[in-house]
Amino acid sequence: MKATIELECPGCGELLELDAGFAGGVCRCYSCGTLMTVPSDSSKGQAERVARPDRPDAPGRSTTAPPVPSPRIAPSPGAAVPSTPVSPAASVPSPSVTSPTKPLRGPAPATPAGPVPATEPETFVTASGRVIRLHGTSDVPIAQRKKKVRFATTTIFFMALGGLLLLGIIIATMIMRQQGNSNVSARLGYDPEVNYLLATQPGFLGRTWAKSNVITVDLVGTSKAWWSILRRNLPGTMQRAADGTTFQLIVATDAGPKFFPNQPTPFKMESLPQLTSFMESVASPGLPDLSKAVAAALRAAPERITLISSRTMDGQLVEALTQLFEAHPQIKLDVILIDREASELQVLAHKHQGRYLSLPLTQLVLWNAGVVD
Repeated sequence: MKATIELECPGCGELLELDAGFAGGVCRCYSCGTLMTVPSDSSKGQAERVARPDRPDAPGRSTTAPPVPSPRIAPSPGAAVPSTPVSPAASVPSPSVTSPTKPLRGPAPATPAGPVPATEPETFVTASGRVIRLHGTSDVPIAQRKKKVRFATTTIFFMALGGLLLLGIIIATMIMRQQGNSNVSARLGYDPEVNYLLATQPGFLGRTWAKSNVITVDLVGTSKAWWSILRRNLPGTMQRAADGTTFQLIVATDAGPKFFPNQPTPFKMESLPQLTSFMESVASPGLPDLSKAVAAALRAAPERITLISSRTMDGQLVEALTQLFEAHPQIKLDVILIDREASELQVLAHKHQGRYLSLPLTQLVLWNAGVVD
């Protein structure tokens, strides 16, 4: 790309550009024809109007011509010469001239070929008084209008580009979400289209019951959104369990673990009012010590422990739970996290032959709506 220099016409104010090779010279505005200087560096100097001294307002030729002397014509041979008194002192003897054999007639002899004498430079003066000499102005370069990027075109282009990028991000997010849902369904072994809160469906939240079960619920502040749903549907899933299946519910509260019943026992319909009352009495979410509730569940020595929580699992808590389960390798562990992810608990659950479920709260709400309808 050619290097150019920018300048502003001192005559019409048009923004111009010219090849950088003419820097330090003279140019003419394409718009108004003003003759101007070209600064060596446009960032340090401005173009100045250039004019002849006799016409400072605009460049042009001078209208005053110098006087031309009248030519002197020699008299023809034989012509009468007017008599004029001549003083003796002024008389000059005539030299003898030999007459030519032929009279001199015809065109004047041609001028011998040779170099044409150079044209005299013309004098110009800038607005600041600097004198410039030019050999004519016909070959002065013409500065053209500076090319301007159209704002509207540029704006439309970038808006279209931004729209395409946004569309690409939306499509990519939808694809990733669909793949994520498919991967979660395959990994967790439940179908989001199946309502696991319905009495006609086996299991609980996509899980099946073992022969002996302890359900440990972490009643933290975020559990308000889902505890009422579990409280309404958990007794029904216990009721449809196979004969001889035992249950114990342990709720981690700020006051310590709460139990119903005191040890895993088969669920009976006559104990439903007591279970409902117990679950309503502990409906005060806080930030309990979950490790104490898990330790109590391990002391009951069930075949499977199902841990339900919606807290963010920090490293210290995960380490405490891992140490507790190391002493009981035979007990299976199922982990259900609502609107949370914890890869360390996923590893712990798999190590203890259990399942790990990260359940969206929206899915739980949809299931509950299906039960109510």
